[in-house]
Amino acid sequence: MSALQIDNRQSDADARYGLADVRAEVLDDHVMTVLVRTTVGVLTAIAVAILVAGVATQNAFGIVGGGLATIMLTTALICMSSVPEKLFNR
Repeated sequence: MSALQIDNRQSDADARYGLADVRAEVLDDHVMTVLVRTTVGVLTAIAVAILVAGVATQNAFGIVGGGLATIMLTTALICMSSVPEKLFNR
């Protein structure tokens, strides 16, 4: 099917999509964002604990694995941080 064959008429379901639905979607998205950030934060704390245990026991696998996991998860948390709207000139 080509792009010209797609019918883009607004359906009845889309016409009834109101402000309450938009608000519910935004709140649902916010809850999921907080959940993901919390999960990655907990995983980062576990990676730091593995790193500390690896250093304490002088275990190379614990040091390297915990260090790499800590770096990756910390980077993920930094990337997920909210960006101020001023950066986008809105």
